[in-house]
Amino acid sequence: MLFCLLALASCVTQRATVMNSGPDWVRAGGPLPSLADRHVVFVAGFMNELIPGYFSDTAVATRELGGETSVLFPSSSSSLSNDVELVEAAIDGCARSQVVLFGHSKGGAAVLLTVLRHPELVLTGKVEAVIVLQGAIGGSPLADTLSKVKPLAGPGMKSLTTRQAKETFGAALKALSERLTREQWDQLFAHVFYVRSAHTQTTLAAELALTELILRAYGENDGLLPKGEMKLNYGVDLGVLDSDHASLAVSSFLATSTPSERRAFTLALYREIGRQLGWRRQ
Repeated sequence: MLFCLLALASCVTQRATVMNSGPDWVRAGGPLPSLADRHVVFVAGFMNELIPGYFSDTAVATRELGGETSVLFPSSSSSLSNDVELVEAAIDGCARSQVVLFGHSKGGAAVLLTVLRHPELVLTGKVEAVIVLQGAIGGSPLADTLSKVKPLAGPGMKSLTTRQAKETFGAALKALSERLTREQWDQLFAHVFYVRSAHTQTTLAAELALTELILRAYGENDGLLPKGEMKLNYGVDLGVLDSDHASLAVSSFLATSTPSERRAFTLALYREIGRQLGWRRQ
C-alpha cells in the first residue's frame, strides 16, 4: 500500500513536459536516422530579431545525426513572398546536398509556401522533407488586431492575419492543383510534415500568458496560434504536442523547456520522419 501511495505521489508531482504527452512517436524508441549528405535549412519565425537562441539546440541535435545546418532569419517586416525568396536562395546554395526545410511559426509558413510554389523541388528529390513546426499557416487572430496598429501594419504582420494567410495558401493550392497530376500531388504532400501544439499542462512562458488566455476564445492554442491553424488539409499531421509557442524551437528566455528536452524532441521528430520516408539508419 505504501509503495502504491509513493508511486501515485510521484506521478502527481512529475513535471509535465513535451516528452511525456502527445503523440506516441514522441516517446517511441528505436534507431535514429542518418542525416549524412543532407543539409537542414532552418527558418526562424516572426520577431526572431528579438529572440536569441533560435534553433540552437535543434541544430546541435541535427549535426549529431551527421547533417549540415544553416539558419535563416527573415526580417519580421518582410512579406511571406520575400521569405520564400530567401528559402529559394538557401536551397540553391546546397548544390551538392539533399535539403530538409525546417521552419517555425512564420518560418514554417515560408518553407511550406516555397514548395507549394515550386513543387519540383520535392518531386525531383532536391528537397526531401518539409517540416512545419507550429506553422502560421492559417494566421492568428492576434495579428488581425495588431495589424491595425499603424507602427505594426507592415507586410510581415499582414501576412500573419487570418484573411491574408488563408488567401495566400488558398491561391497557392489552387495554382498547384492546376499544375500537378494526382500522383504528383500525393508525392509532394507525403513529404510535408506538420507538428502542432497547444498549451495544457506544461509550463507556459510568462510572456505568452495573456495571449494564450485571449486565444482561448478560438479553442486550444499555444499562446500565439490556435492549433487548428497550423496546417493545411494536405500533408502528414504528426499531431499536437503539449507546448507553448516557444519551447520546441527556442533556447533563450522564452523557453520553458530544458536543452535535453529540446534535443530529445528533435531526435524523436527525425526518427519519425525518417521512418515514414525510409531514411537510412545510423
